[in-house]
Amino acid sequence: RGHIRVEVLELMLPPAGKRVVVAIANALTVAFSLILLAAAIQLMDRTWLQQAPMLEVPKWTVYMAIAVGAGLEAALLVLTWNRPPDADHAPDPTL
Repeated sequence: RGHIRVEVLELMLPPAGKRVVVAIANALTVAFSLILLAAAIQLMDRTWLQQAPMLEVPKWTVYMAIAVGAGLEAALLVLTWNRPPDADHAPDPTL
């Protein structure tokens, strides 16, 4: 839960509303990560036989970083879905 996000709505809602907003944000993040993973796999498939001229490696190996990152993000979010927020993380009092 270390990504930059705007917490104004969460701070204004009661605990039940906050849980709903966090669940929706988590679901949208997982959906985006899975869409990005699918797009990265398609990109790897299209560039399977191409060679990067400057790096002298197959282009799919470069694009594989997108797929790995998106897959890890989705997996991490699913694994930590019900984890409570850190007790050390206090909202900014100036809000």
